[in-house]
Amino acid sequence: MACLVLMSVFAFDRVVVGRVLHGAGGALSGWHDVFGRIVKWALPVALLTGGWWFALATVAMSGLPVREALAADTLSVVWNHTHFGWVWKIRLAAWAGTAIVDIALVKVRDLAWPRGLLMWLGLVSSGVLCVSLVWAGHAEGDGAWQLWGDVVHIGVCGVWPGGLAPLVGVVWGTAEASPGLERLVKWFSNWSLTAVVIVSVTGVINAYYLLGGPGNLFATGYGRVLLVKLVLFGVILGLGAMNRVYLRRGITTGRNLAKLRMNVAVEIALAVGVVVAVGYLGLMPPAGHG
Repeated sequence: MACLVLMSVFAFDRVVVGRVLHGAGGALSGWHDVFGRIVKWALPVALLTGGWWFALATVAMSGLPVREALAADTLSVVWNHTHFGWVWKIRLAAWAGTAIVDIALVKVRDLAWPRGLLMWLGLVSSGVLCVSLVWAGHAEGDGAWQLWGDVVHIGVCGVWPGGLAPLVGVVWGTAEASPGLERLVKWFSNWSLTAVVIVSVTGVINAYYLLGGPGNLFATGYGRVLLVKLVLFGVILGLGAMNRVYLRRGITTGRNLAKLRMNVAVEIALAVGVVVAVGYLGLMPPAGHG
């Protein structure tokens, strides 16, 4: 979740805020602060949970008691001589790159050209940090279609639903409605439509390999957790459609700003549920592998 949010805030800056920032007036004046707050919690959480994951994987791979498994020599073997360790080296480098970009952004906050370049670099490094999770999951070794389908799936999730995190920061941090805020919601909605299509198609590809047939959606534990994920995903889609069709029409007058805030907050809560479901799926043997 931390990695996805970290990627989403850079993506939101490049594909949404960058589109509407000029001429938006005070509507997006607080974006720099929103960006900074999100990155400042996502970076340490991503590092700490990544280390925790590595430690748990070392215990599982070694089969040793926790104290022995977490000894320096055992950790060194996993770090230097396993595929998992190789993936985590790349992820640590990507995390460090993102942290360096964040530090540099503080120095060039009001300079458009270097800030834009740094934002693109941050998007690349945080994107690598995020999508490299594919090589630690079920997709590894299950064929190129599933592998790269997963890469695209996770990457696009950085736009939607990951982009809901920075969106809620902007919407809740804006004191009053404005044309700039309406343009931002409109542009985010447009990007979300494309992202929804890609996420849905790549999700179907992933399910084809891992589910093993529609019947397993109800007959197996893996399928039932996947079904919960799909239901939550569907509700998020419904709320997003409501935002697009109804709420956006009245943002400039403030009539629907409160409703928009509530809808986006509920979407965030449901998206957290989707991520939790994905976490459970990562721990369960796929139904199609049984």
